[in-house]
Amino acid sequence: MWSSLLYQYIISPAQTLRTRPSQYPIMLFIVSIILMAMARLPLITFEIYSYPLALVFLMLFYVVLMFFLSIVIDFVAQLFRLPAQSLKLFFWFGITLVPFILTVPLQLLEFVFPDFYTIFATMELSCFLLCIALQIITIKELYQTTMRKSIVIYCTPFLLTLALISIFALLAGTLAFINMDIP
Repeated sequence: MWSSLLYQYIISPAQTLRTRPSQYPIMLFIVSIILMAMARLPLITFEIYSYPLALVFLMLFYVVLMFFLSIVIDFVAQLFRLPAQSLKLFFWFGITLVPFILTVPLQLLEFVFPDFYTIFATMELSCFLLCIALQIITIKELYQTTMRKSIVIYCTPFLLTLALISIFALLAGTLAFINMDIP
């Protein structure tokens, strides 16, 4: 059941979200979070000796990441006077990570065939962009809005974060400059 839903979502996310407007794909969310954590596990366990602990840590990390991302995006969408959809957005955003799992075999192939690095890196970038596209389409279908507005809703939290980091860096640089002992 959930594998066919995953296939439908990857192939045609808009149609899947239109045909299942009130569905919360909890089981598919759990499976996708576990798969994503298992896919990223070899990248962090070179210093961690407990694989189950690292797996639980990564699963919690992705759940918290999806939680905050869905809450912030839902907040921005509500600023545009769209209805609250944070719980649905949370579960569907977890599923958007599935294409990113394909980067693990690509990274292994990069290691085996270093001459084809640019091809594999381009394919990894494609998987990353597919995840972003799925997230934007999910926003568009859940909130029943235009593609332009869904892109703005998606990009706003990242732009605000970038602005806050820039302001912090500017203030830290200003304070460092003020405290310099210039004779």
